[in-house]
Formats: sequence, C-alpha cells, structure tokens
Amino acid sequence: GGSGGGAAAGWQDTLLAELEGEALEEPLWWDGGDIGGTDTPQQEEQSRQQPEPQDGRSLDELRELLRSRVEACEEAADNAVAAAADARTREMVAMSSPVMRQLSRLKADLRNAQRRFAREQEEAYGQAVIASLKKMLPVLDNFERASSVLKPATDAERKIMAQFDAVQEGLQDVLTKYGIEEVPTEGRPFDPLVHEAIMQEYNSAVPDGTVLQCLQKGYRLSRMPEGGAAPAIEDNESEQQEVTLLVRPALVKVSMC
Repeated sequence: GGSGGGAAAGWQDTLLAELEGEALEEPLWWDGGDIGGTDTPQQEEQSRQQPEPQDGRSLDELRELLRSRVEACEEAADNAVAAAADARTREMVAMSSPVMRQLSRLKADLRNAQRRFAREQEEAYGQAVIASLKKMLPVLDNFERASSVLKPATDAERKIMAQFDAVQEGLQDVLTKYGIEEVPTEGRPFDPLVHEAIMQEYNSAVPDGTVLQCLQKGYRLSRMPEGGAAPAIEDNESEQQEVTLLVRPALVKVSMC
C-alpha cells in the first residue's frame, strides 16, 4: 500500500513538471485501472506511446491562448465601432454649429451663382451665333428651292447640278458645326413655340392640330457651339443643361377637323 502510494505521487509529480507547474483537473491519459499501484508493463508501454504536444504545451494552455486571442479581437472590433460612432457624433455636432451652417449656405450660393453664370454665358454665345448665321438661311432656302425644281438632262447639266449640291451641303455643314438643326415638322403636333401656321386644311385622317406640310424650314440652336463651352463647375451634383434657342420658326400647314 505504501509503495503504491509513493509510486502514484511520483507519477503525478512527473506530469506537473512536464506542464511547467500547471495543475491539471485530471490526468492527460488513463487506461481505467487503479493508478494507486505499480504500473504494469502494458501501462508503461501505453505511456511511452501517448502523443505529446508538438510545441511542449498542454491542451489547456492552447485553449487559454486561443481564448485570449479571440477576446483581443473582439475588444479591437468594439473599439473600432466605438471610434467610428464617436467620429460621426463629432461631425454632426460640428455641422450643427452656426459657423458651419453659414459656410454650408455660402457654398450653396456659390454653386447657384456658377450655374447661373454658365447658363447666361451659353445663352449669350448662342445669341451671337444665331445673329451671325441667321442671315445665311435665306441663301440656303433658295438653294433648296432650286434643287427641287432643276432637272438636269445632259452630262454637262448633271455636273453643274453636282457642284450646286456640293455648295448646298457646305452651307448645311456650317449650320451643323455650330449646333443649329432643323425643327421637326410633318406628322408632329403643332407647337406654337417652334411652328408658325400659315395654312389650315380639313383632314379627318389625322388628329386635329397635326402638321401636314412644311412650307419653310425652321431652325433652332440645340447644343453649345464648338469653342463656346462654358467653364466647368466643380460640383458632382450639378448637371450641365443644354441651351435650346429658336433661330427661326417653321412655316407649316396644319390639319383641322
């Protein structure tokens, strides 16, 4: 009995020494026999074959290390959330101050002034382009009337007609370059802003107020001419709006029921 108790105490002391002084709640291994007596050869063989931790640490030490790292990560995440909430609170408090409110109003006034200046500059430039090119429209009208009437019969006449068409296309290209386009007419509802009705005709096949025929083309400035772009506004919320100015209304014939 005494010798068995001494052997058990020596075995436990050996385990404690291997774990660097850490007391275990239960032995790392046990085959179900009485640990109070002398180990049998089979038990000694089992003890030698028991796997040891690779880094010399016990399972409890590894669990404690893992638990401490998880707790450190959770604490870091909580601190980050708290810091973000605190920064947002400080920002809201700063924005609610009278100085920040006044600064915000000044920025809004500046953006509105920039938009108004850009729009006025576009309109002024567009009016200057219209005043210059409007005088060319009667010439283009005469070319179109002549082109619809002339019917070349010989090769010489066809060559002259080709040169005639080239001049007409050149005039049309100038208008296109400066953003001037034709006003849509036939088949469209009558629009008093761009159409001028000089004739009416009874026609039950189309709705009342439909443009039946264009007697003289109308033109409008639908985009900013090349080289006349307004200064860019450094504001992501602002949107550049195209200026649409009427150069000449279209003379049309309108249906009536």
